[in-house]
Amino acid sequence: MTPLAKRFLCGGIFGVLSSYPLLATHAFPNGSLVAGFLLGGCFSASLGLAKRTQAEAVLAGGALGIPAWALITCAGSWALSAHISEISAETMRLQFPALVGWILYGSLLGLVTPWSNGLADTLTPKRPDSAPVAEVGPKRVVIVGGGFAGMTTAASLEDLLPPGGSVS
Repeated sequence: MTPLAKRFLCGGIFGVLSSYPLLATHAFPNGSLVAGFLLGGCFSASLGLAKRTQAEAVLAGGALGIPAWALITCAGSWALSAHISEISAETMRLQFPALVGWILYGSLLGLVTPWSNGLADTLTPKRPDSAPVAEVGPKRVVIVGGGFAGMTTAASLEDLLPPGGSVS
């Protein structure tokens, strides 16, 4: 199994565990669990590619809740019902608890995603490093220009760089 698939699977499991707010605010518990699994897997797999802080992950998860609410709860329920023409302010007001549930779900998902990715990383065997690359020679720094700025840059680099010939 690839590392990305492991992140998706672990994220899906943690997404199901985070879906309590969805279960509390939706009429279809099985659909909430499936949505929690799929969104958790996708969120964990995509967020795992970039290192983020815990606060960034919680905010990103909470922000994910708003489009998920609009697409899954609102558009999905209206597409499945025969009363699409009856969308009103009252209908939207009735969907507000679901919005809160989605935002809480996303925030919880963002909270547990680092643990999910950590679990996926421990389940992934470490690959041996490739053969070390041989040093060809000292690194060369070329300063274009011999005026005041070029000479000052060269003098500053001589002071900053370590002695020993690693940089020419």
